[in-house]
Order: sequence, then C-alpha cells, then structure tokens
Amino acid sequence: MAKSLRFNILFAAVLIITATVQAQKMSVGYIYPAGAERGTTADITVGGLNVNKATSVIVSGKGVTAEIVKPDEQEQTVLKKKKSRKLDDQSSPQLADQLKIRVIIDKNAAPGLRDLRLQSTAGISNKLNFEIGQYPNVPEVKGSTAQKPNPVEKLPAVLCGQVLPGETDYFSFKAEKGITLVASVKARALVPFIADAVPGWFQSAISLKNSRGKEVAYCDDYRNNVDPTVILKVPETDTYTLAIHDAIYRGREDFTYRIELGEIPFIQSVYPAAAKVGKKTEIILTGVNLKSTKLNYAPDNEGYNSITAIGKNGEISNSIPFWGVNKSSNLSVNDKNRWQISNNQVFFDTLDVRNRSKQYIYMADANETVTFEVMARRIGSLLDGRLRLLDESGKLLAEADDVEDDMQGLMTFHADPQLTCTFKIPGRYLLQVEDVLDNRGSNYFYVLEKKKATLPFEVFVSPATLSVARGGTSVFTVTINSRDKINKPIELNLSGLPSGTKLSNLKIFAGAKKKEVSVTVPENSREGNYDLKLNASVFDPKNQLENKTENAVAADEMMQAFYYRHNIPAAGFSLEVTPKAPFRIEFPSEFYTGGEFRIPFAQTDTVLTLPVRIKWNADFKDPIELSVYPKNKNIVMTAVKVLPGETEKTLRISVRSGDIQKQRKLRFGIMIIGTVNGEIDQRGKRTFENAKYREMSPIIVITRD
Repeated sequence: MAKSLRFNILFAAVLIITATVQAQKMSVGYIYPAGAERGTTADITVGGLNVNKATSVIVSGKGVTAEIVKPDEQEQTVLKKKKSRKLDDQSSPQLADQLKIRVIIDKNAAPGLRDLRLQSTAGISNKLNFEIGQYPNVPEVKGSTAQKPNPVEKLPAVLCGQVLPGETDYFSFKAEKGITLVASVKARALVPFIADAVPGWFQSAISLKNSRGKEVAYCDDYRNNVDPTVILKVPETDTYTLAIHDAIYRGREDFTYRIELGEIPFIQSVYPAAAKVGKKTEIILTGVNLKSTKLNYAPDNEGYNSITAIGKNGEISNSIPFWGVNKSSNLSVNDKNRWQISNNQVFFDTLDVRNRSKQYIYMADANETVTFEVMARRIGSLLDGRLRLLDESGKLLAEADDVEDDMQGLMTFHADPQLTCTFKIPGRYLLQVEDVLDNRGSNYFYVLEKKKATLPFEVFVSPATLSVARGGTSVFTVTINSRDKINKPIELNLSGLPSGTKLSNLKIFAGAKKKEVSVTVPENSREGNYDLKLNASVFDPKNQLENKTENAVAADEMMQAFYYRHNIPAAGFSLEVTPKAPFRIEFPSEFYTGGEFRIPFAQTDTVLTLPVRIKWNADFKDPIELSVYPKNKNIVMTAVKVLPGETEKTLRISVRSGDIQKQRKLRFGIMIIGTVNGEIDQRGKRTFENAKYREMSPIIVITRD
C-alpha cells in the first residue's frame, strides 16, 4: 500500500548537497534504428557510456517489451570501440560503448514516441526516444550515392539511418502523378540535444529530385520545427531520390533519423487551437491525406493537449499541440468586438490580413498588479508576439517580448510575451497584441489570458525514473524555477511511495533553486515500478488567494552546445524497486526525527561523530570503503575500510570551516558512500564513479538551532 508524505520547505538559511552522486552510471547517446513498426520484433543498438553494463531495458507505455541480446565473440569486438580521439575525429568517448537490444512490439501498441532507458546494478540511465511506427522500416545501407541510392520498394515506409561526417544518405522510390507525398523527418525529435556540437542537435536537411536530377522539393525547417517536412503534389509519375544530410555536414553515430515517407496523413494546423476542458468543439483541420477536415474534440487537460487525426487509409497522423482552457473560464473565439478583459475571460484570436494588431480594454483598480500572457509559439502558431500596454491617450506604458518558459525544455526560441504591471492610477487601459515582424494570416493565432499576479514558478523532478534497491537509498532532485525569489513556505506532496519509505533533507536555502532528497525504502518493499506524483504549493497564511500549486514535471536534464541545460519532460515520475544490493548503509533509527535523519552540531564542535550500520547479504564477502559526500576542503573524512562481517562503524568527520563555526543557525546535508573496487583517478585517489558496487546512506542533516 502506497503512502502519501507531506512536508514543508521553509526558506531559512541552509546548506544542501548541490552535486549529484548518481553521475557516471550510464548515459544513452543514441538508439539505432530509433523505432520499429507495430506488430514486429526488431533488433536495435543502443550507444553511449557504460551501456554495456545494463541488465535490463525499461520502455514507457503499454504494448512494448525489450530484452538485452548477448553478442557473440565477433560482435563483442565490434561493439567495444576505442575511447581515444584524434584531433580531426568527430566521434565522442561518450558514445564508445554499445548494447544490442531486442524490442517486441504488440500489433495494438499505440504509435508515437516512447521513453527508453537502461537499468543496471548502478541505477537507471537517462532516456531517449524510441518510436512505435505504423509503416515498415527501410534501413539505409552505408555508401549510398545519388547514382546508387537505397531502394525503397513500397510506400508508405520509414527510412532509417545515421549520418556520419560529411555524409549524405540517398533513397529512391516510385511515386504516382497527383498523389500528395509527405516526407516528414524525425531527427532532433529522437535526440533533442547534443552536448558537444553547435548547433546542439542534428540540423537535418532533405531534398527530392526526379529521375533527371531536377530538384522538386527542399526543406531544412518546417514552420517552427527544426526537423524538416516536405509536402509535395507529385508532378509526374517517376522515380524520385530523397537525400538527407546535416545542414553543415557534421555527423556521427548520434545523428540518427527516421523519415515517414508516402501518401500519409499530416496535420499542418487546427482552428481553433483552444477549447474548454471536457467540452466538445468542432475543430477545422488543415493538412493532407486526412479522412476528414473536421473533428469534434474535447481536451482532457487544462493546458497542453495533443491532437491527431485519421488518414484516408486508417493511419494515425502526426500530433500537434492544443490548449485546454479552464472549465469556468469564458472563452471567446475570434470575436470581432473590442473585448474587455476580465478575470475569467480567455481569448483565442488571430492576427488576420485586416488586423496588424488587436486591442483589448482593461479596467484597472488603483495599485492593482496583474499579469497578461500570450500563448502562441507554444501551441504551434507562427506568431512572434509582443504585448504593449497603452493609456487612453495612446501613450505607451509598458511592453513585453520574448519570455522564457522553463517548462518548454525542447524550445530554443521562446517567442511568447508575458507582461506584469502595477496600475497606480485606476481607469481604462488598452492592451495590444502584435507580431514583431508584422506578419499576419490564419497561422498567426494566440491565446490571451489575464492571470493573478501570484508568484510564478515551475517544478521539475529528476531523474524521471528513480532506482532504489530493497532496503537501500537513492536520491532525487527537485528544481524550483522562479523569476523572483520565493520567501514563503512551500509544501510538497509526494504520493505513491512504498509504505514505510523514509525521506530526508527536506529543507533548503531561502531562494535556492535545487534540493536533493534521499529516499530509503524498506527491505520488504515489493519489487517493481511505482508511479509517483509530486506537487508543490506556495502557501501564504495571510492571503490565501495568493496560494498556488504546481504539479512537478518529471524530466531528464540534457546539455546543448557545451553550455545550455534543458529539462526534457519524460513520460512520468516513477520509482523502480530492485532486488537487494550486496550491502546497505543505515543510520540508527533514533536519528530519524521530524521527517528526516538529523544530528546536532554544537558551535564549539570541530568533529562530527557519526555511527553507521552496514547490513550485508550473506553471500557477499568483499571489503567496503566508506567516504563522505560531498567532498570539499571543509568537510573531511579519511576513508574507512569495512571488512566482511563488520556491522557497525563510528565515523569521525572533521569540519574545518571557520564560517560554519561562527554561524548560530546551521544546516547542511552529507551522505556516506560505500564502494567496492572504486576506480583510481589521475591523482591516485579512489573514486566512487564506476565502482563495482556503490551504495549510499540517506542524507543526514547536520543542524544547529
């Protein structure tokens, strides 16, 4: 039976662990081929760092199972690559290891992208996308040229390949005159960000040529999507050649692609792109090869939803975003009147050919603070919006352009505006929506809404899939993104944990962006997957109207182009309870108080005396080395060896910082890491990364009240 845990994060002066102890477990860099057809079994390769240490495969959703295929001796040699690099080598040591996987897909599995992760004794890897497709895969054969392309015998099909440095892949196919051909690429959709490349993704470009070599179509971006799509009314029955390459001719193993090719359904846009949650609305579809251009649709969720349609032959189209409006709101769709903005009024509007801008009236109270927000690019519009606030005489008071939305981890150009204003003088004001480049048309639509001027924040939790051995401990990170410092208590609600689970380190710095929480599950926990839900609420006891709750988005962090970091949403937040580890590290139960492990530290103390207990599996006989984490010059402990059979140790941790000694109130968290055969770094010190076994204690909070 799962239990629900509630705790407050009070923003007091605290010190927390800010680095992660989960580094270097496994990193998935690419999957090839990155998808397979429903009702088939496919062998794929996963490349990355330490992926050959995986023991099982986790795929989100129903209808898909996967297993690791043990390579033969010849394959073992091929799969293990050198990790050294030459100066002109575009390969990466992070892609040096490979693993063969067999994926079995049920014929009724829902098409679309799934999260694929690897699991080992050290934990669970990051996720990459694996697509459940509707059409047969046609893998490339390396060395294709314009004169000798890969033949595609029948359409529709999915063309699969990897682009290596300077390479262009070619495919040939026959198409009949008059059909509407679609060639839609997934490249960045498969590997959203690449850490060591500029731009930080595979920037694919495709072209189509007829049998005489004449180019009939080309694309390197489609609307706001860097993955290209070609839609072509085929001019004549002929054999055509499709070519794909990187726009600046880079390449390596993680430049993978899938191209859906054929007379397949494709939605370009919908109108309107917003409706009330639960209310059926007639949607007009613009696209090709669709069974119908009308759809009765009721969004399930407030905020983001997605729409698909049925094709002429029963296939399912691509999905596009759709905005769900709160049931209690008054939604106005492209009304010609000059509307007045009220608390419950939401507008779906378009900058059409007759209107270079739209204006709305707002009646403000004295000293009132409000926020106006435009949703456009985030729901598939081409609008590069700007908000301008004017007084009755037309004087410009404030304007807003691009505002970054942390919840949109895949978006690199944040073009939607948000404007917050305090009205000192009551009266009538005008809010104006326009396109920065003065573009207009049916594709320049938006949702406009007035929001309460509460403190805006977003919550992420990572890793999206947390691995904990029975009786053991792991760590997850909560990230709170806010443009302003949060000085009010935040209450978290975490549900779905195994009964008896203990959390620790629940308080963080005032205004801190991240916190790490340790999760310790009982030894008798059921092995398997637990769906978790985490939300965060800002609570102001003096003004309950200012309370705000946000659901945490499960995400994995990815780096783009050597610097930028993005939270990439995953299918959900889950806990995977695995078999018992060879050993566990525990603190005495009397240290667990107030919902966390805690030990006092007097102002005169310079040494922490910390008792720990080690629980061994009966058949495990390797010595364990205990060290403190995080390691820094102010918190020092000489590594302690624990011999087989020893169940208790008293650790002595030196606290050397004069600043820590001076603080009347103090709070910082540490962990004890136990390793077996840790690697030796270049300085001759043993590390816990890539150890044969690595287990951690709960976070214990050192306090001085």
